[in-house]
Amino acid sequence: MAPPPMSSLLPDPIAHINTFCSYVTMLADHGSKDEIKLRAAQELSENFEASTSVPFPLKVILSSSEYPTFLDHSMKKFLKILQDGEPLFIGEYNIQQVRKLILEMIHRFPSNDHLRPYVKHILTLMLKLLETDNEENALVCLRIINELHRHFRPTFNPEVRSRNIQHFLNFVKTIYRELPNHLSNIFEPRPNYRVTDLSDINVDQIITKIYSITPIYTDQTTTNGAAIHVSVMRARC
Repeated sequence: MAPPPMSSLLPDPIAHINTFCSYVTMLADHGSKDEIKLRAAQELSENFEASTSVPFPLKVILSSSEYPTFLDHSMKKFLKILQDGEPLFIGEYNIQQVRKLILEMIHRFPSNDHLRPYVKHILTLMLKLLETDNEENALVCLRIINELHRHFRPTFNPEVRSRNIQHFLNFVKTIYRELPNHLSNIFEPRPNYRVTDLSDINVDQIITKIYSITPIYTDQTTTNGAAIHVSVMRARC
């Protein structure tokens, strides 16, 4: 069942939290269809701004005594979805869009004492996704890593901080060490990829040859005659 729009709710903090939690639960429900999960993620994301420009802003939940409960429910579900799910490299896939929206919502959680218990787990997962996920998601992971280190470094466990920083630096060094081997390919004209059907796309093969988001054209058309194409993203940033 599709999630109800937030605008149909009464302006009650508990009602907001219950509805937000139901959306989060829907995202983790293996029985929900991908398009329903995407609609739930979009509804969450659109109302996840601490701004008066949205009908039921995040600040309503932030001011509630139930916010820690909502944060705990959301963060555990979000991290599990990202950890258990497989990285996807076609931007139009519903679950790829869900994963990116979840990362963006994690980035928008306020960096306060309520978030502190989750920082270690978030950083560990972000460092993993930085190496395994697609370019778009990896860029959001970078923003999350930067935000958490900026706010929590003074009181973060020194040993854990040192290990995470070293892991990140090794990752960056690897990218720059390999860069000269790919310069010619990066600046060469990109090939045009065309397949008969979407099922013919060999993503694993294509992502080893591309260095930016690359359109893949098909011989298929939509009901109004427009050509169907998808965007393939390279692995990591």
